[in-house]
Amino acid sequence: MAVELDAQTVWHAWRRVMREDAVQDAMFSGTVAERADELGLSPAEREVVEAYATTPAGTRFFIESFRFRMASSFFNALETAAPLTHRLMRTHQVDLDALGAEFLESVGWRDFGPYVYTYGREVLHFLLAHPEASGLRGLPDVVAIELAAVEITISSSGTAPDFTPLAGMYRASSVVTSVTTELDVSGMLRSGSVEFADRPKTFLVYLSPPDLRRRVVAVPAHAAELVLSLRTPRAAGPEDDPALLATLVRLGALIGPGAP
Repeated sequence: MAVELDAQTVWHAWRRVMREDAVQDAMFSGTVAERADELGLSPAEREVVEAYATTPAGTRFFIESFRFRMASSFFNALETAAPLTHRLMRTHQVDLDALGAEFLESVGWRDFGPYVYTYGREVLHFLLAHPEASGLRGLPDVVAIELAAVEITISSSGTAPDFTPLAGMYRASSVVTSVTTELDVSGMLRSGSVEFADRPKTFLVYLSPPDLRRRVVAVPAHAAELVLSLRTPRAAGPEDDPALLATLVRLGALIGPGAP
């Protein structure tokens, strides 16, 4: 007697068919019944999987289409949230197709939907823990920069940053931070060069008004310290370099004083 099925059960079982290699193997080899307990399939889910097994050509087509779409989403997240990391791996001829499949397997072929930067953040953490990718010279440094950029981008989606000038005061917005890398990767920002010198480098990472465009700018360490100190607004003091303040305002890393 057939088990009564509901839409949620069918959808849940179908998602497992699309995502889990072990379920696919049992389905296409005709061993679902024998392996149902091993795979954790309920009687209702087993019936769904066995039904899909009766149309192997169509089922394979939909699995392949789903996985192709998910692979495309991996590349979109990487290119959107981490363009420097993407370029570095391309330059070193990393097999990104294989890496993408490995990442997707690690998250159970999760669909992140429209949350591209959340997706990109997960990819970057995956790369830092990946033995091949993390071993690329400069990759941890580039990832650190792009993780900082991703975090401030995500934060701006919840609360729009305020760039309103304050009378007589300099200030930093909520979407500026700094990163100091072990290698000098600034050449990558200028020309795409992956020849990195063995010296630390400090970068300001921020979203510039009015379009919230991501900016990464190499600066002296003291300039980054100044910007971060101005998260608490204040007027310029005698110890401040007027030219440096003007440059940081021009770059969009600082908000200059408004009229009294």
